[in-house]
Amino acid sequence: MHHWTCFAPLRYKISDFFRSLLEGPLSCFTRPLSHRASRWFFVGMALVMIATSIVGFVPAIVDPATRRAPLTLLAEAHGTVFFMWLLLYLAQVC
Repeated sequence: MHHWTCFAPLRYKISDFFRSLLEGPLSCFTRPLSHRASRWFFVGMALVMIATSIVGFVPAIVDPATRRAPLTLLAEAHGTVFFMWLLLYLAQVC
């Protein structure tokens, strides 16, 4: 019977000790999240990123006088592609 622990006792081979280090220092103390919990974490993070983008950029879009320079075509394309990427990310995690 082979039992992995974070603190490999001396009776294990050196390679087993290094393997336990690669698994991470807390790997024996944590248990994996359920699929449902991890799914809602990613959905929540997608919504937080979308909300942050909206709150951060909508004031400059709605009131162009607050911008330092006019919005270029490249900046518009960048903003559109990034926002679409966030929507795609949300669609994938839902």
